[in-house]
Amino acid sequence: MEMLKSIWTAMITRDVANSATDSPIVLIVNDYSYDLVFHTFKDTAQKDQSAGQANLYKLDVAGGIYPDSLTDSSIRIAIRGDDLWRPESFFLWGETTSGAVEPLAYNKQIKFTLSTDPNEGNFSAALPRAYGPNSPAVRAKQPTPLLFSNLLVLMTTASAHDSGTNNKLSLEVVGKNGTLYLDSVLKAKGQSNHGTAQANFYEVQETNRFFKHEIESMTLSISGSDAWKPDNFFVFGYDDLDGVQVFTPLVNIPKWTFGSLSTDKSEGKTSLSLPLF
Repeated sequence: MEMLKSIWTAMITRDVANSATDSPIVLIVNDYSYDLVFHTFKDTAQKDQSAGQANLYKLDVAGGIYPDSLTDSSIRIAIRGDDLWRPESFFLWGETTSGAVEPLAYNKQIKFTLSTDPNEGNFSAALPRAYGPNSPAVRAKQPTPLLFSNLLVLMTTASAHDSGTNNKLSLEVVGKNGTLYLDSVLKAKGQSNHGTAQANFYEVQETNRFFKHEIESMTLSISGSDAWKPDNFFVFGYDDLDGVQVFTPLVNIPKWTFGSLSTDKSEGKTSLSLPLF
């Protein structure tokens, strides 16, 4: 069993009135009787916990966290203050010492609110476990490869000047038999799409179902000459297997090294075939 060396935490704040908070948010990971992680997220160049906005944070961890030992009560999110916060979605995954990617938790369309004021919400809340396709919890239910139709796409635009774009980004997935599984513009209501130093969290729902091994290519494209450069980029396939949330890592780029995207060839490439994980 491998230990984690880092944890990525992605979240979206609800896009309704009085959802944003200035109170610090805390990630707690425990293993039975004691806390392995008790981390307060610091302010960043992102729009931290602003209404309708996504955030993506990386935390390096000092060993001792084994994904297979975590349960539905092991991962919690908390708040340090009484400025109420209304989150909408959470997704957490980790990277092991060998470079493997381990999904950890997922909660979509969250109903709870967080605040140290008991009249407004809870101090903390547990996040339901998520699993990779090869985890024991999944193999016990489904020993063969998994079909999925939904994708999570996560990224942070670089913080360097003029890295953001007003142009649209699209993701295309083509199968080995030439079938077009997905051709979708990445956009979400409320989010500042692809702004400098800003994170984005997209939940893409499609009717086509496919296996990871059937994917021939995954292509990221830009619609215009307003160049865009990310800092990181991740794609996961998602499905629910009789109540077990399963995420298949498809693209894992913790540090982007592929330059900018732009239809202006002097600034970058119009499209990029993403390396499949």
